Amino acid sequence: MVMMRWLAIPFMVLALAACESNKERKQDAMNYCKGFSFRPGTNGMDSCMQKYANEREQQFEDDSEAQMDSDDMALMGAPCC
Repeated sequence: MVMMRWLAIPFMVLALAACESNKERKQDAMNYCKGFSFRPGTNGMDSCMQKYANEREQQFEDDSEAQMDSDDMALMGAPCC
């Protein structure tokens, strides 16, 4: 029963990440880039938003991989952390 809970965690992480709409992600990126004084509709804003999206995707992949590694350790009975 406990093992089933550990196996469900990566799926819950993916489901929660999918809850944010494209519009919300775009708005987050715009707000981030506006903080660096980029103006909407400029090449600088477009580049900043693309970089933000790429960094966010990489962070999501890193977090997912770390979660799976943690789950693997728990399944092997190794102490966590």
